[in-house]
Amino acid sequence: MKLSEWSMVAAEVLNEPSPRQARVLLAHALLRGFGAQQVARVRVDDDGTANWYLAGDDVPPPEALPTGADVERHPLHRFHVGAGVRTPSLLTDALAQGWRFEPDTWALIERLHLTLHQFSLPIEWGRHYDGWVLVSDEGFHARAVSMGEHLQALIVGLDRHIRLLAAAGTEDGSAVGLTARETVVLHLMARGLTATSIGARLRISPRTVHKHQERLYRKLGAVDRLSAVLRAQEAGALPPQHPGPLSVEGYSSPS
Repeated sequence: MKLSEWSMVAAEVLNEPSPRQARVLLAHALLRGFGAQQVARVRVDDDGTANWYLAGDDVPPPEALPTGADVERHPLHRFHVGAGVRTPSLLTDALAQGWRFEPDTWALIERLHLTLHQFSLPIEWGRHYDGWVLVSDEGFHARAVSMGEHLQALIVGLDRHIRLLAAAGTEDGSAVGLTARETVVLHLMARGLTATSIGARLRISPRTVHKHQERLYRKLGAVDRLSAVLRAQEAGALPPQHPGPLSVEGYSSPS
């Protein structure tokens, strides 16, 4: 899968109104793009809870998934969090730099029938690993790391978009003819974010945000931000009193 093909992936994800299906599209693009057999989206919350989304071949059942403590002992977690590495990385490179397996972690790898061909794509940075991990049966091609570095900003933006879709309940926006992107912009507007702040979250320019606003104003019959929010609430595209910070499935929206 060429780098140029990722523009089509981005278009498909951004135009998909269902956050669940958008995540499926991104996951399968990662599988194809990097030649992996399994892909996982993992985040460990501050309370130690591990949140998982998995796709690919022979994924383990929920009861077999690693706990937050298991994730924290993994060499890639310690490599990214302990050494502060924010770029896509191969497990073999982390091992070569001295980030070894603990006995319990190695036993878990064997129990899940995973190979050492693992590749991380960090999304957010904090006390715990928060991102994608890909697993290959036969190893990743030599350009995997450089391709991951080129794609990281795009994948981060798509991942954040999906979480905002899920948190905003964007299917409601379709009732008034809003696209998924317009609905995300509407929800962020309702939280008082400026066009510049919305653009920073969605990795788009303020000018593009204004274009989305103009279209959603027209569809809602609104003339400004306040009337757009009020009309969206009346139509059921926004709750009567919009909630606070976005969160979904243990993920917190970027600040």
